[in-house]
Amino acid sequence: MVRGRSFTAADRQGSTPVVVVNDAFANRYWPGVDPIGKRLSANGPGGPFREVVGVVRTGKYNTLGEEPRPFYYLPLLQEYRGAVTLHVKGPSRDLIPAVRDAIRAVDAAVPVFDAKTMEDQLLVALLPARLAGTLLGAFGILALLLAAVGIYGVMAYSVAQRTREIGVRMALGAGARDLLRLVVGEGARLTAIGLVIGLAVGIGVTRFIASLLYGITPTDVIAFGSASAILATTALLASYIPARRAIRVDPVLALRRD
Repeated sequence: MVRGRSFTAADRQGSTPVVVVNDAFANRYWPGVDPIGKRLSANGPGGPFREVVGVVRTGKYNTLGEEPRPFYYLPLLQEYRGAVTLHVKGPSRDLIPAVRDAIRAVDAAVPVFDAKTMEDQLLVALLPARLAGTLLGAFGILALLLAAVGIYGVMAYSVAQRTREIGVRMALGAGARDLLRLVVGEGARLTAIGLVIGLAVGIGVTRFIASLLYGITPTDVIAFGSASAILATTALLASYIPARRAIRVDPVLALRRD
């Protein structure tokens, strides 16, 4: 509850018709005004007018990815429905048999079905997102491996093409650290350019997958930062192997080449 009250046993047939609305409903129809005491017709123009007695937080009603939408609640004793969903707050799934027994103790003829924990309910609701996330994750790993192989190939080819230059540098006194800095630095520059382009494209296309994201925003800093760090680390490792090979070049053989 945000404001007002919930339903009570007094909200039954013959009493004043009441209704509870959510934040989105109150903000749309009574912006900047306290909705408690306002009246609305929940059953169309010919239906009885109901008094708003409470406001609750806006929830999710159809899908987890939906935008906030107006919603209202009616008391069961005034608007009877044959099928009811019962929410019970408890420690674990061990509570389900106890709930069944409690309902049967009141009325053994009432059927109890589709009893599950909130965790199980969310597993079903999140199944499309989990499948999409698994598929995108697999493609992401494949792209990471291809990027690492590509960077390694480029750097290995670059080292092979600059064998004579590396020999000259070593003959003039360049040490292993200098050569590592030369080769890895070139790989780092290529990686930085790729990251800048990739981040720009990634931020631009996140709006198309916003409905599949839960718990983070489409431009989540931690998500983009983690992905960039993993890619940068992989790229630097792919550059380090050719760099290690470069520092093992024999200066004499390199100078005789070509």
